[in-house]
Amino acid sequence: MQSASTGPAILLVDDYEANLRAFAAMLDGCGASLVTATSGEGALALAEQRDFALAILDVGLPGIDGFTTARRLRALPRQRRMAILFVTGHATDSVLMASASGLAEGFLQKPVAIDALRSAVANVLSRFRRDEALESAAPG
Repeated sequence: MQSASTGPAILLVDDYEANLRAFAAMLDGCGASLVTATSGEGALALAEQRDFALAILDVGLPGIDGFTTARRLRALPRQRRMAILFVTGHATDSVLMASASGLAEGFLQKPVAIDALRSAVANVLSRFRRDEALESAAPG
């Protein structure tokens, strides 16, 4: 799924299509294009093709889990400014691991509260736009 919105792009990664549809509905009108992947491998392939302001990344992905996917995303030069928000529906241990990993700006517990998601995304997009403006205004 890709939305037609212009502006920064958000990568939504979850192995359940229903979760991806729910995230997309919650983020409708956020001012960013939404791109989805159902696996860590799919997310990495997309991240090699285009820049993303944010990845909303499920921790419990099959195959390459969310933590490994985040580490690999961070290693891609074109994703140097990408923010990551982990999402997990697992027990407290996963939440603590997500918080302690240092790979992400934060985490959201499933079921995700719409206000928490929108607020986190708005903060990341605001910072992304500010940084873009500063870079374009810098000499040389």
